[in-house]
Amino acid sequence: MKTNILLFIALFAFIFNSCKDDTTTPTPATPVDTFPYDGEWTGNYIGGDEGTVTITVESNGKLNGSAYSNNIMSTFSLSGMVDSTGKLNATSTTTGAIFSGNLSATNASGIWENTTISGTWTATKK
Repeated sequence: MKTNILLFIALFAFIFNSCKDDTTTPTPATPVDTFPYDGEWTGNYIGGDEGTVTITVESNGKLNGSAYSNNIMSTFSLSGMVDSTGKLNATSTTTGAIFSGNLSATNASGIWENTTISGTWTATKK
């Protein structure tokens, strides 16, 4: 009789546990680290020409922007890349200007050159 009772309890426990809802709440994915340089940057350049520069860096490192030249009193476009270490390379297809430099979390600086003139540039992240 004790054996039947123990067998009945064991069977009941087995059936009860097998009917339990086995669905679990999925663990949220760990957020992927964002590209530390993405966002909008604004600044100035000086030297053989001077003006303002505004660039936007996407999370994949692609760079697009524009600069205003006080010499030619016109805006020109910039495009290029920023690598994972913050190294920036950008060019203007309209003027031939080349901007290169380095970005940190909030500041950027470098050099620019265009045919016979050159100078430096600085920018900060908005």
